[in-house]
Amino acid sequence: MNPQAVKSALITVLKRVQERRGLPCPPLKGDTVPAKELEKFTSKIWPAATTWLAREMNIIIPKDVHIFGVKKGAAPLTIDQAVELVCKRGEQKSSQALAAE
Repeated sequence: MNPQAVKSALITVLKRVQERRGLPCPPLKGDTVPAKELEKFTSKIWPAATTWLAREMNIIIPKDVHIFGVKKGAAPLTIDQAVELVCKRGEQKSSQALAAE
């Protein structure tokens, strides 16, 4: 999976999330921490953003992969860390799955 393509898609998704909610979106870079820097971007919103990214990239992101946050006590992820995680754990959809859509 191309990390630059994932990063571009993730930034597009994050901008869209904020826009649709009528919230401002600061400039997004690799070291941006969406959970800290995007207004009202909470764990309740993360699954929708993850789904949008998966659709944008035409991949499957397993449900146990949390690309914006981690277990309690750990720091939330940056965009670059999220991209790395998606590249490691994301799976290309099979041709059968694509035909079903």
